[in-house]
Amino acid sequence: IKECLGSRCKRVAIFGSTVKAGLERANDIDLAIFMDSPSTEYVADRLRNSELNFLFNEKSISFSYGGGGGVKRSGNNKEYDFVVLDDDNPDTEFMKLNYSILRYIH
Repeated sequence: IKECLGSRCKRVAIFGSTVKAGLERANDIDLAIFMDSPSTEYVADRLRNSELNFLFNEKSISFSYGGGGGVKRSGNNKEYDFVVLDDDNPDTEFMKLNYSILRYIH
């Protein structure tokens, strides 16, 4: 994902049920994308034009996390939710709710 998003993407983390329950028991896969100049449109465009195996609904890419939405993952019943955050100044409420369960993967 980081390679797909280019130099604007600084970090990627999983959070939510994937971290709390493990991938096998998680109901979805929540990804936090920390970027310079965050843009949900940029993320959607880059994912749409990538070779990654994502079939997604742009409503699942947001600046805050409310749960639900989801990106269907081909060949799997898991869904992806993307939260796009400013790497220098991430959303305070998001960080407060998720700090202890953020697992940086890149």
